[in-house]
Amino acid sequence: MNARNFVINTITDQIRNGMLLRKPVIYLQTTDLEIVRRVLNSDEIVVRMTKYPMDTIVPYSSVYCDDSDIYHSALIDYNIVNMDCCSLKELPGRICSGSDDDGCYGRFTINKKSNYLLPSLLAVHVRKNTSPYNDVSAYDALLPFVDRYLQETDDSCAIRSSAVLLYGDQLELPSWLKTYCYIVEEPYPQSEEIAAIIYNKISQSNCVLADDTIESYVSWFLGNSLIQVEDTVDYLLNLPRDILTGRPMIENIHEVQKVLATLKEQNVKRIGLLELQKVDEKENLGGMLAFHQWLDGNKESILQADRILRRTGATGHKGILMCGVPGCGKSAAVNLLAKSLELPVIKMDIGRLMGGIVGESEHNMHLALRLAEAMSPCILYIDEIEKGFSGSGGRGEDTSGVTKRMFGILLSWMQDCIKPVYIFATANSLSGIPKEFFRSGRFDSHFALYMPTRGECIDIFKKRMEKAESIVSEYNKQDELFMKQCFDDDKLGLVVDHLLFEENGQKKGRFITGADITKLVNMALRQFTQRTGAISHTDWINALKRVSDSTIMYGDGNENLDSIAVCYLRMMRLGFTPTSDDCLFSPKDYAVEYTDEGIGISISEKSEFKSDYDRVLYQTIREKMVFMAAKLEENAIIELIR
Repeated sequence: MNARNFVINTITDQIRNGMLLRKPVIYLQTTDLEIVRRVLNSDEIVVRMTKYPMDTIVPYSSVYCDDSDIYHSALIDYNIVNMDCCSLKELPGRICSGSDDDGCYGRFTINKKSNYLLPSLLAVHVRKNTSPYNDVSAYDALLPFVDRYLQETDDSCAIRSSAVLLYGDQLELPSWLKTYCYIVEEPYPQSEEIAAIIYNKISQSNCVLADDTIESYVSWFLGNSLIQVEDTVDYLLNLPRDILTGRPMIENIHEVQKVLATLKEQNVKRIGLLELQKVDEKENLGGMLAFHQWLDGNKESILQADRILRRTGATGHKGILMCGVPGCGKSAAVNLLAKSLELPVIKMDIGRLMGGIVGESEHNMHLALRLAEAMSPCILYIDEIEKGFSGSGGRGEDTSGVTKRMFGILLSWMQDCIKPVYIFATANSLSGIPKEFFRSGRFDSHFALYMPTRGECIDIFKKRMEKAESIVSEYNKQDELFMKQCFDDDKLGLVVDHLLFEENGQKKGRFITGADITKLVNMALRQFTQRTGAISHTDWINALKRVSDSTIMYGDGNENLDSIAVCYLRMMRLGFTPTSDDCLFSPKDYAVEYTDEGIGISISEKSEFKSDYDRVLYQTIREKMVFMAAKLEENAIIELIR
């Protein structure tokens, strides 16, 4: 059986089930007109209700005669249906809504013939409409048909073998119609079904593909319909042969992956709810040694989620929630995760899912999660999740309840999903995230990103310089960007130490994030556009110092320092694991004691540091944390009992 027959048979089976369940309206959730056309031309939709056994499927053919005896002869000849299509806007003119005195009430007007007596199939196209009220009233045209259908008790009559087939991307049906409507979803294929198509196509050609090659192709096809898979395999088989090897192009795994990557990207764009994020192969994550170690230790179990489920019944890893100061590497961390696991990254923007029609946002969330499951194994990346669900914590921001319902859909899916969809969610602040996100079964790990220490800053400088060097070498492999001494830890440390200064007899500092370091490297490199050779370490360090004096850092000023301190307190209160093995703060440093006199808070004080920069950073942030901690605890208690 080819892919098209498999899809059509799956859909028609569901439609027949709906009709056997006495549902007068079927809603096929697809915008693929090829699927709709093949379903309508199928011979297996109309169901005989009484004359034949319940599971007997009677085919239909178009009837072009008004003879009143046609219906009775059709019962004998099995030619029992007429079919026509219209838009939702045209629907009121296709169903008779007059009195029942003439027996025409609820019947279809098909092919410009009035009040058709035969069992009929009326296909109605529905679509998104920015003015939903017109569509809602158009649905009322179905009332006469549904009413007449329900009035009849004899299943052998024509109307009980008729149906209205809605298809398209309508988001919310009227409440009265949901009771009488059967929902049919376009199926996404499983890995086994995709592999069967590839094996079948390959066997009919003179190509030879290893099993591991086919397995890699299958993973790239996930998230596409079976019809798309079949068409793409045919396309690959018809490509000109490889010029170098003379073999069919489908055997060239690198060329095939380019085609399949484009197909997957186009499929995500077609749906428009998610975004396929490209992985930057040149990007290397500086610092975060503890996160690197965690990833190395859990990589195999993440990738073997399907196998673990089949052999042990245990569900795989759910995902990571990473919170921290803006610019400290959360986006770079998801890039590292994608490179390490070699999985596609599907980005979910909560704002993109929001719609103006009632029920549209919730429907979009369902569709987006269904697509993520279809594309598994994959990484579902939700950036700044606290902004997307800021109204779901019961603080009154979400007056319509849409955000809260979307949040509930996501939570339920995170709990129940057994597909290998690994979630990577980031947050700049934990204040807007509902407490339900932190319960077991939602995320496996909670990581905290703190401001980088001096050693981590040096490592980030080196990673950014290596990336710049790799870009230059792509254009000219003989062109050396930096002399080796530029990567020396002691010399790069001079740039970090340059950020310290004296004020009123006390040592102060300007504190930098990973994003600040990227900015400094780019600003410094622009000063060497006329260079004739590799940049010397003296020129490079001086350039970095100059640009650091001329720009603003995230750790400048009290406002950002206050927000950093609050972010630290919240991460420590919730026990988030630091991504660094050389972190200045950890959850065990924070302790709260409730007494009759009030709330007692202690933040243990360190005395040993690896550098002056680390000591000044620690003292500056800790001083603000001590000042704010009591107020933060009081607000947390008020929020809980409110």
